[in-house]
Amino acid sequence: MMSSSSSIDWSFGSDDLWLNILSHLDASGLCAVAQTCTFLHDLSLDRFLWAGVLERSRKRVVLVPREVPYTPRDLYRHKKDYDTITEALQAAGALDERHTIYVSPGLYREHLVLDKPIDIIGEGPLGGTIVEGVDGNTLACKADETRVANLVLTQSGFWFCIDIERGSVRIEGCHITNKTLSAIKVAREASPVICDNIIFDTNEAGIAIFGGSGVIERNEFRGNRYGSIEVVYSSSSPIIRQNNIHHNIGYGIHIHSEAKCLIEENEIHHNDSDGVACWGGCTPLIRKNRVHNNKGDGLYLYDNCLGNFVENEVYEQRLDGVRISGASPSLEGNHFHHNEGDGVRLVVGANPILKNNKISENRRVGVHVYREGRGLLEGNLIMGNKNAGVQVYGAGQSVLVENRILGNHCSGIYMSDGAVLEVRGNEVAYNGDAGVEIVSGGSAKIFQLNMIHHNQMVGVAFYPDSKPILLETANKIYKNGDNDGIDEDDDDDEEEEEYNHHHHHSHHPDEASREMADCATHSVSEASYCLSNASSFSSLHEMCTFEEDDDDEEYDHHHDMEMSSQHSSCCGDIDGDVDMMVSSPVLSSMPKFKAGPQRFNHADLVEREAREMYLQPIKKGMETEIVSFLAEKAIQARQCTFSFTKEYYHAQYWYECRTCSQTRSILGKSELSICETCARTCHKGHELGVRKFGHFYCDCGQITNGQSSCCSMPPAATYIRKTLRKSDSGVKVNFNAINRTMAVSI
Repeated sequence: MMSSSSSIDWSFGSDDLWLNILSHLDASGLCAVAQTCTFLHDLSLDRFLWAGVLERSRKRVVLVPREVPYTPRDLYRHKKDYDTITEALQAAGALDERHTIYVSPGLYREHLVLDKPIDIIGEGPLGGTIVEGVDGNTLACKADETRVANLVLTQSGFWFCIDIERGSVRIEGCHITNKTLSAIKVAREASPVICDNIIFDTNEAGIAIFGGSGVIERNEFRGNRYGSIEVVYSSSSPIIRQNNIHHNIGYGIHIHSEAKCLIEENEIHHNDSDGVACWGGCTPLIRKNRVHNNKGDGLYLYDNCLGNFVENEVYEQRLDGVRISGASPSLEGNHFHHNEGDGVRLVVGANPILKNNKISENRRVGVHVYREGRGLLEGNLIMGNKNAGVQVYGAGQSVLVENRILGNHCSGIYMSDGAVLEVRGNEVAYNGDAGVEIVSGGSAKIFQLNMIHHNQMVGVAFYPDSKPILLETANKIYKNGDNDGIDEDDDDDEEEEEYNHHHHHSHHPDEASREMADCATHSVSEASYCLSNASSFSSLHEMCTFEEDDDDEEYDHHHDMEMSSQHSSCCGDIDGDVDMMVSSPVLSSMPKFKAGPQRFNHADLVEREAREMYLQPIKKGMETEIVSFLAEKAIQARQCTFSFTKEYYHAQYWYECRTCSQTRSILGKSELSICETCARTCHKGHELGVRKFGHFYCDCGQITNGQSSCCSMPPAATYIRKTLRKSDSGVKVNFNAINRTMAVSI
């Protein structure tokens, strides 16, 4: 009830004047003034007046019932205040109802235990209220319905910053870091909600989930040593959604030890290792994520990973889009593109299902299968990769069904070194070398219902003992050859003629011949040339189809000599016994070259012993892996193995040349990897690394801008590669024409 003075007109002067006068009063003074008149009553409720009163009278930590509105007047009326957060927690523990703790800006060195429902909220802008752990975890959460918000949480001791032992705590809008362990640990009985935080610069994983569940969404992870999130154990089942995971020192996300989780709609990029690594029998569902620009693989799936990977976009990794080893995951509807390694790599017991994916424009192979890799490839679009569309070797076994393999830089499908494939119902077209190439021990046990057309060199190339069954009768193979691009007006209904550009070669009666198929519908033209040395298709095929480009520069006269009979090339000795029968019109068009004694005069006893060792099988445990047949032939011919293997990976010995360097987008400034021949010739006297064995192709012999600096490459292969390739970016292919005529889509 107001006094009689309420009839007095107190409204003279501005509101600001009265507010300035009232700001000098304490709470009791404001309450007294409010009773005088309506005008002063309304002014006395001003938020800023009560904020000043609260600031002058409160301690650093305020405890109020949860239902109290966050206004200065209400806080003042209902508050209990303390100097530390720990004191407020102890006081709240003795109360029945749920309370909220408001913490004013400042540094608090405390170990907080949240063992009953409570809210802890930092006041002011984020970054002003800092809680640093002392003698224990910064926060130990053991209760349901707990909330922590708007704090900076740090830990410098050997403890977790937040240890969630059980319950459903909600952590939101915080900055969290730890200089020793993970920022957050989620135990088996915990199911937290962790959202809208920045988790950064931890010494281990940002969040380590040891059997728990919960939701992790809309957080930013950066600078964490072991990556953003690690999920462990079969009882784990978190949902990881819409996070920005970038510039971590380790993995983006790491899942293992039979863990389960849902990972969706995250941006995982620019991490120093793999974007997502899954192993140890884990079964995640990973969908609709963007994984890009990581320094390792986009997805690394190994050791019995059994997850499902759906509709992810994986691009511009330093290594492969996805690497699978000893695992059988399912990948469907993903897009792997513009990775610096392979789009998909399957090795050592990999046996995935790849269905309806788009694998395009990767720096190396589209799908690369070796070292006993397996897998089913069905309904994929494999297009525009800078090496082969699909390459399988090293006892790899895969089933290719109804894929579209289009416009790859080298062959569409390349099989070698013990590869066994089933190839059914695929379209293989517009590729740079052969549509399908089967060399050096590769085989196709089923090869039917395929449509192979418009490939640059030939439809199907194979050795006599690796000719696919039913090749002529069960496949449609047409319009292959040196098309020099694609005619947009090409009508597939026109009469299909056999490509006979290379039919001038006769067979040597005593040598096993290699055949190549380049045929009209349901017919195959038999061998275009025979070759006892069985060099790779493209290099010798190119020699036999050489046409000099008017724009080519004159070849170095140092190489323009007759072939030495003492050091014959892979084509045989022209002056002596011939391994390849070539008619005079082709011979006259071939550039002559000499691998003279001045080039190969370094072989001594050590080199001869090394050469003998080179041809021996390589023992790996109980298994034996031999040197690739093509690499062996190149070494015997004293040529760079690249002249036989081209850009396909073959088992052989190799070295790193530390004297030479090459800018590689995969490894940055790094040593060249070179073959045995180049180590003894081009790089003689250089500092070489240890002798290694693996599947590779020689960097020294690789063609760049139509030329090779390798002195162990036959000039014809160098010169003709310039004629056929036109540029380093790939075969001259009109992709617009492909898209229009073939309706390319996933």
